[in-house]
Amino acid sequence: LEDKKLHLIQVPSGVGQAKVIYEILNELYPVNTTEESFLQTAVVLPEEQLLLPLLYSIPGQIRKINVTMGYPMNLTPVAGLMDHIFELHRMKKNSKNPVKFYHQNVINILNHQFITEIEGDLSRQLIHQMTIENKVYIEAEYLNRSELTSKLFKPDVTTENFLDYLKDILLVLYRNWKVNHIEVNSLEEGFIYQYQSEINKLQQLIDKNDSIKFVNLDTLIRILRELTASINIPFVGEPLDGLQIMGVLETRGLDFRNIIISSFNEGIFPGKSFTNSFIPYQLRKGFEMPTYEYADAVTSYNFYRLLHH
Repeated sequence: LEDKKLHLIQVPSGVGQAKVIYEILNELYPVNTTEESFLQTAVVLPEEQLLLPLLYSIPGQIRKINVTMGYPMNLTPVAGLMDHIFELHRMKKNSKNPVKFYHQNVINILNHQFITEIEGDLSRQLIHQMTIENKVYIEAEYLNRSELTSKLFKPDVTTENFLDYLKDILLVLYRNWKVNHIEVNSLEEGFIYQYQSEINKLQQLIDKNDSIKFVNLDTLIRILRELTASINIPFVGEPLDGLQIMGVLETRGLDFRNIIISSFNEGIFPGKSFTNSFIPYQLRKGFEMPTYEYADAVTSYNFYRLLHH
């Protein structure tokens, strides 16, 4: 390692790491750089949730980026909005007409980034009025001030029409972005598309199996959460050009001049080693099956292989 320069930087938070990576990239590629290819630099992310903060922290002079990793669906902004909507209907009062929504669930939805980008003024106005009037449970008619809020706070949502209700919300979100000429990050478009695809798959499954139609709303929400929690959204890019942003396993066999590794902490790199198996450790060891030591060895090899070049 005589000709290599290694720097360990202590940063207390994930977002702080993204900002430090921004500073490092600015040093590697100054604003007035004439560099056309950024292929010699890789940013390795052992912690997937740092991907979005990092993408918003890439210096403007780096014109090409290739993301070679998956991103968990349950960490996306659209999944966060859906969680707020799930809680809205789980906690609503529907024993009497009219249906009423709990104020904290309503505020969580109105404060979500997707809603504030489209209906920012209306969102702030509604929250201000609810606070002044000290409302705890709010009627749907009170909240229906636009197409988006009328779709979000729909009172007659049942188990049978719940999936159609979610698809209507996703469609209105996308259409409003386009109509209002709000610049939409292609990542967010992909997140909405993937979530809607999972809803369509679940709806097709329910249509084919009559017994599933008798589940209640809580069960349907749990099924949808389990389904989306296991989804990783893939990214398609140009692997032969641009700044490379990758997961640890994606770096196998590749050489780079500059390597930036975030979250270089015990428990993250290497990750916590455990095996989802009914076979006990001693039996796995005795029959020479893969154990956590094997997983640690693979991580170790990949790390030293990265430093090789």
